[in-house]
Formats: sequence, C-alpha cells, structure tokens
Amino acid sequence: MTVGVPVVAYRGPDAASLAERWNGPDRPFVLRPWETDSSAETDDQRPVDCVVLEARADRDVSAWVEAVGERLGAVPIIVVRVGQITDLESAIPDGVTSQFTVAPEVDRVALLSKLASVVEEHVSARSERSILESLLANVPLSLYAKDRDGRHVAVSDEMIDMIGPPYIENQESKRHHHPADVLGKTDFDLYGPELAVESTDAEQSVIETGEPVEDRVEESYGERGMGSSVVTSKVPWYGPDGSVRGTIGVTRDISERKQYEHQLKRQNERLRRLATMVSHDIRNPLSVAVGRLAIARETGDPEHFAAVERAHDRIDALVSDIITVMRQGEPATDLDAVPLADLVRDVFEEHATAGVRLTVSTDATIYVDSGRVRQLFEELFENAIEHGRDADGVMTITVGDLPDGTGFFVADDGVGLSADHQEKLLKPGLSGSNTSTLGLALVATIADAHNWSINLTESEEGGARFEFHGVRNFDASSSGRRSRDA
Repeated sequence: MTVGVPVVAYRGPDAASLAERWNGPDRPFVLRPWETDSSAETDDQRPVDCVVLEARADRDVSAWVEAVGERLGAVPIIVVRVGQITDLESAIPDGVTSQFTVAPEVDRVALLSKLASVVEEHVSARSERSILESLLANVPLSLYAKDRDGRHVAVSDEMIDMIGPPYIENQESKRHHHPADVLGKTDFDLYGPELAVESTDAEQSVIETGEPVEDRVEESYGERGMGSSVVTSKVPWYGPDGSVRGTIGVTRDISERKQYEHQLKRQNERLRRLATMVSHDIRNPLSVAVGRLAIARETGDPEHFAAVERAHDRIDALVSDIITVMRQGEPATDLDAVPLADLVRDVFEEHATAGVRLTVSTDATIYVDSGRVRQLFEELFENAIEHGRDADGVMTITVGDLPDGTGFFVADDGVGLSADHQEKLLKPGLSGSNTSTLGLALVATIADAHNWSINLTESEEGGARFEFHGVRNFDASSSGRRSRDA
C-alpha cells in the first residue's frame, strides 16, 4: 500500500537524466531510473508502485514485463510506444496495465506530466486491491464474493478452514484445498444440493430485491464444522454503474458463543434445581426440627431433642448431596481419550456382585472427563444392582453402542424403573429415604456437563435402558462390534 508520494520506476533511454529533470518537491510521483537487468536498488528504498517501460513501436517488451514481475511482483505496468503502431490493442502484452503511443520527438517531462493521472489511477487501484487481498488473506472470517450466476470471484483463506476439514468436498468426492480451487465454481460444484439450493435462493433474493440477508444462524458444513454454528450475512455487490453484479457474503463461526450460551443455560438450570432441592428437600426435616424443638421446650422431654438432632443430621447430609450434584454439573473441559469398554469393565469389577453379569459390546473411544464418567457408571451399576434385581437376584447389565453411532447405552434385564424414578431422573431431587434418587441426579448432571442428552426407556428384557446421545468425538468401529462377557 502506498504511503506518501508514489514511486515510479522508469525503463528507457537516458532514464537517469530524465529522473534528475523530473524529480522535485511538487511532482505527483518520484521517478526512479531502472534497468530490468539491474537490482533497482537506489538510495530511495521505498517500494516501487508503478513501472513505465519506454520502447520502440516494434519492440517486443514481453521479456521486460516478465522481469518486472519477477523483481517487483504484481505492480501496474505502463508501456510507452515510441513511433506508429497499427493495432494498439492487440499489441498489448500480458501483464501490461496500459499502453500509449508517442512521437519520437516527444518531450518526456511533458509526457510524464500527462501520465500522472494514469499513474495515480493505477496506484490507487493497486492500493485498494491490496486492502482487499489483506482482508481475504488475514481476517479470520469466511469472506466471499459471487457474480450473478453464483460463481465465486473472490474468497478468503479462512473459507476453506471454516467449512472443511481442511478442504471442501463435493458430492463427487472432489476435494478443494485452496481458495484458488473455489474461484469460478458455484455452490452446486462445492456442496450438497440441499445446501446449494438454500444458499443460491438466498443470494438470488438479495440480487433481485437489493435487501441483505443478515445474521442467519445455520449449522456449518463439512466434517470439521459438523455440529458447530455459524452466522452468515449477504449483501448486494454493486458495480461502478450502480447495477448489482452479484453478492458479497461473510460467515463467522459462533460455536464458542453458542457453547457459552448453552453453558449459561445449564448453569441457570442447575441453580433452579438447587432452589427446588433446598426448598423442597430441606423443608421437611427443618419443619420436623422446628416442631420437635417447640414441643421439647414445652415438655422438657429429651426424646424430642434427639429427633431435632436427627433432623439436623438429615439436613447436613442433604446439603452435602446438593453440593456434590452441583459440582458434578460444571462443564466438562478436561477431556481424556478413554476406551469405553475398558472403563466399563474396570468400574464393574469394583462393584461386582454375585448373580450380576456384565456384557460389553463396543469398540468406541470417547473423549470425556474420565473421573466423572467413572462415577456415572458407578451410579448406574449401583442403582441397577440395588434396585433393579428381581427376587432371584440374577441380572445382566449390557453396555453397547447406539444404532445411530452417536453414543452408548446401559441396559439391564431387571425389574425396570418406576415412573417415579424416571421423573426424578429428568428432574432430579433428593427427597425421601430412597438413596437411588441422588445417584440418578448425578447421572443426569454428569451427562449434562458433557452436553449429552439422556433417553430413559425400557430394555428389550423389560428392565431399564439409559441411552446417552450426542457423545462428542464418539468413535465406534464400522467394521463390527466385539462382544465379551465379564
């Protein structure tokens, strides 16, 4: 990007003498003499903003233009032809921005004055392009422009990384790894038909109505972005004549924001549960303590003081249980890669009970807070063993993959869970003397901390079946399941 007066490199006869005659404080640009076979290094080390090549009308300047590109990169190149040229347009080599013809006797200082506006126009255009190129290369957003037919004419480097893993793969399994691979292609060339139709319809609406699409939240496409949220805005792209030439779009990844919102929602829900637990579960023993204390004061009977003490012990135990549940509900962020089968067998061995058998059918590796998920299985196994066995005391607990590959299940062939227990799992509380209620509360809380959802249903054998959906990075082997009994 140009800062201050532009620098123009001049290649032509007596370039050094011309530079001495031209350069001065009031000139619109600084002239630097330059030979294409030299280093172009002078005392003025500012980068060159434009190049003027003077040549005879019949001279092929392609080699000069190539040398400029190699030395200076993509700078504007103005070719000045000395003499007559029959077809000026067809004689413009690739890489030349503008070309002019002049008479051999032209005053070159006067010529440079006439070229000042052309130089300014090209330098300004290059500066504007550099701004756009810097945006596309460095801004951590998916930026793109499309013509009226939906073809990409400009895309940012971030587009590939945000949408792909890190490439965009179309329906024919063709992969596009770089922004240049996307140029000239429509969404139908890059994505599935459903997404392409949705995107194209939105863009055509923008083109036809001139109304932008603002902050549309959608799920990102591709393996890397699957399950992540993005927000997209699209506006009309207007040409110099005011007509709509296409659309300009920007897509931002808002997955972290959505995650924070979800965490806040979960935290609020935990606070609501805490309020429910405190108001409902502690009120009963507190009422007992208050009532017995009043009677004790009237009668002096020590038996009532013992009842007050038991009520206080119950309150203390409830407070400890509530604290346990609340702590387990903190978002799970310290995750480990854990083979599910190994974890399940390890926990079961610690709780092995006569008559209870474990069957594991999974090859999955899950990324979890291993300590908390270990406690989740402890609670499920203890609940099944203590409350699920029928009269003969025999039970089989099965752990396996869900059919859709999104999680796992824990099922037993016992007596099943009552409707009361199912309700308490979905809305956990700690009331009553049934100790399984806290365990179910912990199961729900630990699952919630991992962003899992729970479905509680009846197993095929009539027992309880806990299904855990949305297990992140759940990796179940597609080559089959290994089944082993413990």
